Amino acid sequence: MTSSRAATPLLLAAVLLAGPAAAQPDKTPSPPTSLPGGQCIDTTLSNNWEPLDDHTLLLRSVGRAFRVTTSKCQSLASPLPRITTVMRGGSRICDIHDAQLYVANSGDIISTPCFMQSIEPITLDQARALEKSQKR
Repeated sequence: MTSSRAATPLLLAAVLLAGPAAAQPDKTPSPPTSLPGGQCIDTTLSNNWEPLDDHTLLLRSVGRAFRVTTSKCQSLASPLPRITTVMRGGSRICDIHDAQLYVANSGDIISTPCFMQSIEPITLDQARALEKSQKR
């Protein structure tokens, strides 16, 4: 009995020292890994993958725009990256697992995989702003 009484104040002290941050989970929303219903990207229609930096792409498809974040891919930051899309079982991208991106520097024969981490629809105004910020 004596040992449990001694442990109670220590447990209370640990909870108080941890503060409210330990009691509340992180409320930061994680980036979406799939698109909302009906917003899938049909790759048979013209689409344009435009690298913004070494881990972000702007995808335009039929009057819509999407921000795609990837694992860090140095080739995306090269002056003329060559992006290849390999589809996995269809012609629509609804989820980050529906396609695999491969990127090579211009002139390179070997492409390296660039894994999509998130994909989210953005407005055309947001897309223009992203493009403008990259052209500085």
